Parts: sequence; structure tokens; C-alpha cells
Amino acid sequence: MILSVSRRTDIPTFYSDWFFNRVKEKSVCVRNPMNRYQVSRIDISPEVVDCIVFWTKDPKPMLGRLDELKDYKYYFQYSVNGYEQALEPHISPLQERIKIFQNPFDVIITDMWYPKEAGGEEDRCGLLLLDEMKKSEYNIPVIICSNQQYRTEDALGEVLFKGNGDWDEELLVSLVKRAKEVE
Repeated sequence: MILSVSRRTDIPTFYSDWFFNRVKEKSVCVRNPMNRYQVSRIDISPEVVDCIVFWTKDPKPMLGRLDELKDYKYYFQYSVNGYEQALEPHISPLQERIKIFQNPFDVIITDMWYPKEAGGEEDRCGLLLLDEMKKSEYNIPVIICSNQQYRTEDALGEVLFKGNGDWDEELLVSLVKRAKEVE
């Protein structure tokens, strides 16, 4: 079983104590979203969990306790965007979040189009994020995903996705390119 923690709520940021209590108990109760009266207890012991995927924007609350996951395989799906602090007031500033996972294997995969501020129009924020990385002391490569063709020499790669879901090959090519640079 792959344990997804979690796409609906940023558990690593806001509920890491709860999650570690669940790991200690080796089970979690889950409410059926289609029938709120149906609750199931799910075994999350290392024997049944193949991998834990953490979805987060700010893993800092978990980092000091990762030794409690020594019996599990896990990785972080780490979202980085340049939203204003007013839009996400409980998330650490972008520069602090970037420092957390900086190492030679990090790569940022970003969408090209998203709003810069709450209620704002979508903008080419993928390029703005790329410019921010270029200006900063962080040497983290960026892959830009878009439904329009973009080529920029500052990005590690550009992934064109269309309605038919054929973008995975371009993403793989960009990641392989990064792996060869690291070797």
C-alpha cells in the first residue's frame, strides 16, 4: 500500500504530531467521503505500507522526527511557489522553505501559469520563479510545465502537456538530463 499524506490537508506542516501518533499506533481511522457515518480503521504498519508520500509546502515540523519513520520508505512531494505571505499566512516564507531541502539532487517542477496573489489573474509565474532562483544563491534547477511551448536556457527543461496526458516522456527526459549533470 502507498500511503499518501496528504493532498487534501498539509499534514507534515499542520498535523505532524497527529501523524507520528498514528505511526506509533500503526493505524489510522479514515472517514468515507461519500458516507460520513462510515469510518474504517486502516493498518499502517511497516509490513503493509510500501511507501509513504508526503505532500507538503513546509516539512519543517517533521524534520526533527524522521527517525520515527526508520522502518518505512518515504519521500516528500515538496511544493514550492512564490505566493504572497497574505495568501498563505501559515506557511514559512519561500526563501526559508527553499533552504530546507537544498542539495545537489533537488529539482523544482513548476507550472507556468498561476496567480501571484489571492484572486489575481494567472500570470507566467513559472518564469518568475525561474528568475528568483537565478537571482538567489540557490542552485536548484527548474523544470517548467505548460500547455504552451516555452523554451528558456535558464530552465533545466520544459515540459509541454496537452489534453491527452503525453507530457510524462518530456518530464522524464528533463529529469534524466539532471541526473547526468549530477554524475
